[in-house]
Amino acid sequence: GASGLGTMLAVIALMVDVFDRTGSGTWVAALLIADFLPMLVIGLLLGPLVDRFSRRRLMVVADLVRGVAFVALLFAPGPAAIVFIAAVVGFASGFFRPAVYAGLPSLVRDRDLPQANALFVAAENVTWLAGPLLGGVLLTIAGPSVPYVVNAFTFLVSAALLLRIPSVSLGAGERGGGGHWRDLAEGF
Repeated sequence: GASGLGTMLAVIALMVDVFDRTGSGTWVAALLIADFLPMLVIGLLLGPLVDRFSRRRLMVVADLVRGVAFVALLFAPGPAAIVFIAAVVGFASGFFRPAVYAGLPSLVRDRDLPQANALFVAAENVTWLAGPLLGGVLLTIAGPSVPYVVNAFTFLVSAALLLRIPSVSLGAGERGGGGHWRDLAEGF
């Protein structure tokens, strides 16, 4: 929830930062494509690959990459650098989200899974609502640097909390029986 909130407030900060630097809707569109397209591509084409790694390790590394990326945004010299960093964040998020969804059933009993999924989705929806509002307030008060730092911090908190979960509790990566392309075809 914390990293989701940070992410949503940072999305607003990123868009405003790029627009303020360029005055261009094209750069804002490039930013959004760079941020969200990697998640779509990874979700569609690399889902079986995500299942082959330790979910906890994948999520922790993704959080650390995203945290470092948001610190790097403080030093981004221009819109091209911001768009590139957003692509790095999108790439890391593309691996994080499937690992979360795949790991959740391993954390709770089967009978509690519907409630756990509902809680997870409710928390995610609250971040989609509150994040942009909080981001707008922080932007008004302090500019984009504060949302960047807040978001970097939320990723570090998320990584620290994930490290407290035993790796076996999130389920180990599983190898499919027929290779990547066969697993991908079966998924479709």
